[in-house]
Amino acid sequence: MHPEDSERLTPVLEKYLNAKSRNLLVRGGRGPTERILYRLKDVSGKWRLLEGTADLVEDKHILMVSRDVSVRAKTELDLERARKELERQVEERTRELKIKSETLEETNTALKGAPTNEGEGQERTRAVRAVQREATPLNPIWSN
Repeated sequence: MHPEDSERLTPVLEKYLNAKSRNLLVRGGRGPTERILYRLKDVSGKWRLLEGTADLVEDKHILMVSRDVSVRAKTELDLERARKELERQVEERTRELKIKSETLEETNTALKGAPTNEGEGQERTRAVRAVQREATPLNPIWSN
């Protein structure tokens, strides 16, 4: 068992011993049940994360039933990392869209009103088209 887990599980064992000494346990394993996570080395020397329950059975034995949850824990960690990365991308895209929106607003405000002559109208049309080319199309969030 991993040394850090041993330190954490000692109070659980003490809880069982205290329950036994106060006669809070019922014969047949009825009493406090703990769900615990701990690490053990497998045959290849890698640490595996196990989830188990511990029950005090009769007077002398602690029964632990465990299952390997290493893959589940890694998947949860990967999912959390992906969620944070997606949040970062959304924030970045929101900043970009805000800047483009402000630019469009400024251009729209500058272009309001009828042109005073034909040359001015053509100049405004070119400016609008340049802004449209710049602003669209927006890349999807998931593109790199």
